[in-house]
Amino acid sequence: MVKACIAAALFGLVVLPAAAQMPVGPPAPGPGAGPDQETRRDVAQLYLVQRMREALALTDAQTLKVMDLLQQIDQARMDHQAAIRSLASSLQAQLDDPKTADSAFNESVESFRKGQEEFERQMRGLESRLLAVMTPRQQVQFLLLRRQLLMQGREGMRGAGDDGRPGRRRR
Repeated sequence: MVKACIAAALFGLVVLPAAAQMPVGPPAPGPGAGPDQETRRDVAQLYLVQRMREALALTDAQTLKVMDLLQQIDQARMDHQAAIRSLASSLQAQLDDPKTADSAFNESVESFRKGQEEFERQMRGLESRLLAVMTPRQQVQFLLLRRQLLMQGREGMRGAGDDGRPGRRRR
């Protein structure tokens, strides 16, 4: 219990101020993702866990399970993004080659579809495992929190102009 209190205090003093300055949600790593992006992703993930802990009143045991599952979700997303980048390169090479047969295009489209379906299946499974950690009330609170965070993320993406200033909200 003492370790949990120390960890919570350390988290509150070190991580939360940094996370408050970050956009909601982990950034997608690019081909040259470096330690800075990994750190930002880790901080964003800790921020999300803290928001969930507060909004859902998670216990310490639930919090540990949620952290583990969020890491698995993040890893699955990164793996999927890497696969999509690789496939996009291959697709572009096929398009650039005038000798590519229609059958090759069909195979590529089918491969893309299967990869997408597998990713979606994996995400549904991980989300089911995440929800299973929570009480029914917490599950509803989680769904509302997720919606709120997604809306904030969309507003943040829509709101920044070229000059870095917030944009106008659409009405």
